[in-house]
Amino acid sequence: MSALLRGETVAWQDTWEPERITDMIRYHGIALALVEGDSDLSAWPASALKPVREEARLQALWEASHREMLVRVLDALAKEGIETRLLKGAAVAYLAYETPAVRRRGDSDLLVRPGREQDAERVLRGLGLKPEGPPSFGQQNWVFDTGMGFRHAIDLHWRLVGSPYLCSVLDEVAFWGEPVALPRLCVTAQTVPQELLMLRGLINQALHATHGYYHDGERVHEGERLIWLMDLALLMRRFAPADWERLVAAATKSGLVARCLAGMQRAAALLDAPLPQSIAAQLAAASGPHATEHYLTDATLGERVRKDFVSLDRWSDRLQLIRRHAFPDAQSLRNRYPENAHWPLIMLYAKRMLGALSKRLTRRR
Repeated sequence: MSALLRGETVAWQDTWEPERITDMIRYHGIALALVEGDSDLSAWPASALKPVREEARLQALWEASHREMLVRVLDALAKEGIETRLLKGAAVAYLAYETPAVRRRGDSDLLVRPGREQDAERVLRGLGLKPEGPPSFGQQNWVFDTGMGFRHAIDLHWRLVGSPYLCSVLDEVAFWGEPVALPRLCVTAQTVPQELLMLRGLINQALHATHGYYHDGERVHEGERLIWLMDLALLMRRFAPADWERLVAAATKSGLVARCLAGMQRAAALLDAPLPQSIAAQLAAASGPHATEHYLTDATLGERVRKDFVSLDRWSDRLQLIRRHAFPDAQSLRNRYPENAHWPLIMLYAKRMLGALSKRLTRRR
């Protein structure tokens, strides 16, 4: 797959199953990237090409529809004096991709300043968006049904990431520094400096690997998709010397040095992204065990809860954290156990408790 993204000719193999190949392309989110890129798929069988082209067509239509909704949201928030920053896929799409629709995603992540979340929610309601599920730490998902087959989501954030501990190790103030304009989206669209955009994306990948995410209705625990590597590669190609230095400083301060280096090395190996030797050497020299990396990858649930607990200043927030972990809402439980979503809520709680007990007994052995 990465060879195709590099523009190389990849001959179809008789042992390949068309359905499996098209499923892989959909999973990695690269259908439109292949159709619009330099990849030569002319020798591929129609049974593989047709669904890829259809996926690409729908992806382009989705982006056109989503962009219309997103621009209305950004303009309305700006009119109310609510400052915003786009994060993750939406920001990279309109900052680094030649064709924004190539950046496959399922929603747009929008950051507002703490204290303005209720004002932002009022604006979203006025535009016809509805909250989906209860809010979690510093964020709430809002959805909009176009009535024409597309359902769009805005993940509204008033904290940088949904973890008190990670918010404490990241410089949230820096994310509200000098904004980067996204004029290809609209005049009111802004994001954060690209080195911070990269670090936020790397954190998201780590959280997906640890906590999982949904793809085609199934929970997947995977920290690498080619569309995420494309984000890294395109940002790396935009970096000037000063950007590289700021990236090293931000990664070192937040404890994300090893993750940052590993991600960029992967993008360099698979997608020919430029990684200056001097920058790689600086990151390698600063790499080593760090509490942030442990939290993201190796920490138990108990360890993560303890770190989140002590990172909160107010006891009301601490009690809410404990309640959320001890008694998650019904939708969260059904999302966690989709195969048992039809069960009564009390049985889902019992399944969760038994699973936790089993893990504890296994560790003691």
